[in-house]
Amino acid sequence: MKTQKLALLLLILIFSVQAQSAILVEDGGKPVSRTSQSYSKEAVDGDSFRSLRRAGLGLSLSGPVGSFGALLDLNFSSRWAGSLAYGGSLDFQSVVVQAKHYFTSTRFAPYFGFGYTRWFKKKSGVALEDTTPSYLFTEFLSDEQKSEGGFAENLLFSSIGVQFFQTKGEWAGYSFGLEVNLLMDPVDLVVAPTGAFNMFYYF
Repeated sequence: MKTQKLALLLLILIFSVQAQSAILVEDGGKPVSRTSQSYSKEAVDGDSFRSLRRAGLGLSLSGPVGSFGALLDLNFSSRWAGSLAYGGSLDFQSVVVQAKHYFTSTRFAPYFGFGYTRWFKKKSGVALEDTTPSYLFTEFLSDEQKSEGGFAENLLFSSIGVQFFQTKGEWAGYSFGLEVNLLMDPVDLVVAPTGAFNMFYYF
């Protein structure tokens, strides 16, 4: 429930930022829309977008976060970015660290990523019969973890994805992307494929 509330609050915050950008402000006695002022951060392509807008807040569905999560995306350069996430599902919580490299300067930018995610749940003493996502239960959890009702899984992952950047206009700053992930337990050498949908607003 904590993760759901955090995701909802972040979604409200993102759209509040967009709404604030349309409020009229005074400039020399004349009303000026903040939306028009935000055009100073308009970009011509993906590279200039990531150079102008260094930080973004977003939401992630599925993938390394589990079922859903809140994201902080940081553009270190025009081609390199990093993400921090907190999420999980109804069964567990997760923390994620990811690095991404964009291959092109286009608004639809393909990228490669790699990172680390930790999925964890306190022992409840009640045996687990299933999890969401289901591959956590079938691929990663041991019989002991299932019977104890708790676990802490440290997973590495790689990602291939594409991200769209809205570089101009009233919706400049928004972005969304799709990615395919391969999760791996480095101890047991077990892997599981998954995918994620991400959406952001960059400042």
